Amino acid sequence: MRLIAVLLVIGIFSSCNKELREDVVIWGNTPPPYAGMSTVELHTLINRIHIDLLGRGATSEELSGLTESWRQGGLTDSALTVIVADLQQSSSFFRNIDVIFWGKCLNASDSFTVQAEIDLYRYLRDIALIVGDTALAYFYEPELDDLLNLQSGAMDWKNGEIGIESYLARLVHNGIYDNVNMGTENFVLATFENLFFRKPTEYELLQGIYMVDGGSAFLFLQDGNSKRDFVEIATHSAPFYEGLVLEAYRHLLGRRPDSAEMISGLNALGPATDYLALQRIIITSSSYAQ
Repeated sequence: MRLIAVLLVIGIFSSCNKELREDVVIWGNTPPPYAGMSTVELHTLINRIHIDLLGRGATSEELSGLTESWRQGGLTDSALTVIVADLQQSSSFFRNIDVIFWGKCLNASDSFTVQAEIDLYRYLRDIALIVGDTALAYFYEPELDDLLNLQSGAMDWKNGEIGIESYLARLVHNGIYDNVNMGTENFVLATFENLFFRKPTEYELLQGIYMVDGGSAFLFLQDGNSKRDFVEIATHSAPFYEGLVLEAYRHLLGRRPDSAEMISGLNALGPATDYLALQRIIITSSSYAQ
């Protein structure tokens, strides 16, 4: 009888343990990807995001506030995406965009250089008007407009008035860019290298030169016969969108994307060419967090 009683107790105990184990198992419960990171590591990551997006480190208040906000969001990718999107809406972000792209395309020209060029063209135009040379004044007007468009490019993008295609078109269609890359051939070569991260083929170079010089030419399956046509075609071509993915990976990860990343990057840009969405995807990736 004692043996039967002991076996009965063991059986009941084992049954209870089995039921307890089944009750506490939570299937499909994936821990947040950043859950194991210390506060110092979270601060390091947030500071890196600030540097990449705003061109400066985060203040102690920003580090504390964003870390707490991220923790309240469960330290998930989606919570980090919200934080990054907020930073991308700031004026500091778009000013840093100018620093990055102007430094690459305009030989490190800054806002003071651009303003000086604007003042010069305004002066030349006004002098031409004073002496009655309306033809010369008319000649200066488009040069001045290109510089004014360059100056306002980042804020126009921020306000939704233009997209990244127009922003970069303004960057390569102005007098400063011409001075940095003097001559038609140098202009075409620089545009390919700055926008596509490659040299043109012999055919592309010849067609680009013909088009910029006003001749009828065929480039990226489109016809054109002016410098403005060349810039418009270049900034709406397949190599241009691939160049945007290359730019994002080089800036945020310091390397070129692999084939799979290039495809997913182009998909992230989407029909609206959402460069900021592409940045968010890279920043919330495991490669960025290391």
